[in-house]
Amino acid sequence: MGRPRCLRTPGGGSSRQFLLIAEAGEVRSRLLTPREAARLMGLPESYQLPASRNAGLHLAGDGVVAPMVRHLADTILRPLLAGRASQAA
Repeated sequence: MGRPRCLRTPGGGSSRQFLLIAEAGEVRSRLLTPREAARLMGLPESYQLPASRNAGLHLAGDGVVAPMVRHLADTILRPLLAGRASQAA
């Protein structure tokens, strides 16, 4: 599955997230499911999504990708803060 630039809440129009599937020389499209949006946002498979499609998409569209934040903290923020701490000493 490709990665969208950002997930948006389902307000209709351009906020609807589509997937393009190319198989056996044919291309088709379909809407992103709430579970797929949750996966893109780093939620575990065990995470219970709301029953309604729109509520599930809102949850993912308004979320923060926790694994990405963790990666940025580990690779950028913590090293920067460690450098400041050693300079202050």
